[in-house]
Amino acid sequence: MRNSFASRQQMATIKKSTVLNRPYDDTNDEQEMPTPTCLLDAIEVIVERAADCGLSCGFYKSVDASLEYLSSRLEMTKNEALLLSVAVNMGTDFRITLANIAEYFACTRIKVLKLAKDIDSLVERRYLRRVKMRERETTYTLHYEAVESIQNDKPYIRQPQSGLDAEQLFEEIHKLIRALKHRQIDISTFAEESELLITSNNHLLFCKAYKALDLQDNNKLILIKACDMLVNQDDELVTFNDIDDMFESESVISRLHKDILNGTNELIKKEVLEQYPNDSFKSRDIFQLTEKACTELLGEFGITKSFVEAPAKNKNLTQPSDIFAKSLYYNPSEEQQISRLESLLQPDAFANITQRLADSGMRKGFACLFYGAPGTGKTETVLQLARKTGRALMQVNISSIKDKYVGESEKNIKNLFDRYRQLVESEPIAPILFFNEADAIFNKRSENTVRAVDKMENAIQNIILQEMETLEGILIATTNLTSNLDSAFERRFIYKVKFATPSLEAKQAIWQSMIPSLSEEDAATLASAYNFSGGQIENIARKQTVEYILSGEEPSVATIRKFCEAECLSNVSTRRAIGF
Repeated sequence: MRNSFASRQQMATIKKSTVLNRPYDDTNDEQEMPTPTCLLDAIEVIVERAADCGLSCGFYKSVDASLEYLSSRLEMTKNEALLLSVAVNMGTDFRITLANIAEYFACTRIKVLKLAKDIDSLVERRYLRRVKMRERETTYTLHYEAVESIQNDKPYIRQPQSGLDAEQLFEEIHKLIRALKHRQIDISTFAEESELLITSNNHLLFCKAYKALDLQDNNKLILIKACDMLVNQDDELVTFNDIDDMFESESVISRLHKDILNGTNELIKKEVLEQYPNDSFKSRDIFQLTEKACTELLGEFGITKSFVEAPAKNKNLTQPSDIFAKSLYYNPSEEQQISRLESLLQPDAFANITQRLADSGMRKGFACLFYGAPGTGKTETVLQLARKTGRALMQVNISSIKDKYVGESEKNIKNLFDRYRQLVESEPIAPILFFNEADAIFNKRSENTVRAVDKMENAIQNIILQEMETLEGILIATTNLTSNLDSAFERRFIYKVKFATPSLEAKQAIWQSMIPSLSEEDAATLASAYNFSGGQIENIARKQTVEYILSGEEPSVATIRKFCEAECLSNVSTRRAIGF
């Protein structure tokens, strides 16, 4: 779960990272500071004196030379230079609120509100990105391109990305869509930046056709999303959920639904979208780009209607770029093992290791088992390993493997490994074959089988065991039950990682990560009182967010405790410990 706001612990860390880590002292008013020679020098002086300065007159006097240097070099006001300096110190991954800024300066929010126009100016000049969300306070993030310019000692001037080819254009569009999905930007920023991309590349067929359609703003965004899904994700089907993810306003979403269903939306009227035919009837909430739209908009990709209707290549793969980054907390033993796995799964290291194993006549494949109680972070760890090592994830749908007809289940599992083998050979980086909740398929084989279902399961298991012997890629399985694991499978897992009950410190960190508004004291109290897994704590956090949306007020600790009690299915003191 990504945090929209900084916790007190995070803010304290940022303050400690300032160069001298001292609050401003008015007794040093007469101390002369050397004139900066570059942008970072000026920023360094400002941030070291800004922490807990209270925005006093003495503070402004002490950093006037640095503020004057920044404002002159960057052509901005001194207040803009001050705010930019603090933002640079917080970093590009930090969600900045007015409360964060007030806390950093150790001043009232009123003083910060007086700087609102300066913040808006930084947004207009694209030093900052604004993220407005219905359920939360407006946040700001530092634009990474602005940081790069400052590091190079240059003012940041937004340069339109012109001269792109069609593939490069959609790479940039996909970055924007991911940023919108993860609430790194808001819909207005997305609309502005995508429009700039398209208008700056009018030489492309897509951009010309897009402009010729002359769509309303909301429909432009839907079209961009639909084209991105087809180009970058091989996904031709556009659902209302896909559309809803683009917008914050419920009234906008409702109106779009109504107009599309009624056929009055211009995307329907201009033959850009059409209802998806499903089993000889029209599906009312699933749509696709028309043949005309594919030809006119995506002709540079060779996408035609026949392509759209064909089975999508590698559609069962989750790309690492589509996995959302999450912070996970482990006990020391788990941390060491996961860190080791991450290192060896890095492409260069993995290629070297597998080659040396092959040269020694050993099996090249890596099979790993993650086991532990539910909610301990096994599945999420697999996802984050895939993301961090740049590997796609081929997740096995175990229920779809087993078939009621004789022999079909065995064919399904063979086809599964055949597809994976092809991917290992064709992809530049071998994907991960992921068996989640593998209890039902890696269980102990039956002896003296009579029932057809037992014979089928034994046959499946024997095929998997054989495939694991010749595996050349990476297989990871997760399970809650190791007692039922067949010993033959156990021997074939080179790495076995147990996800145990978290320590008190880890649980406290999880609480603060999931609910940033909690103080360290309250987080410690909750961690001691409730032996919850990370999954359970996330449930509480979701309830807390829902309560915030409904009431408009941050739930109290007492309310959070009520959520905790409701989460317990039995007496807390007697619950079996589970971790994250």
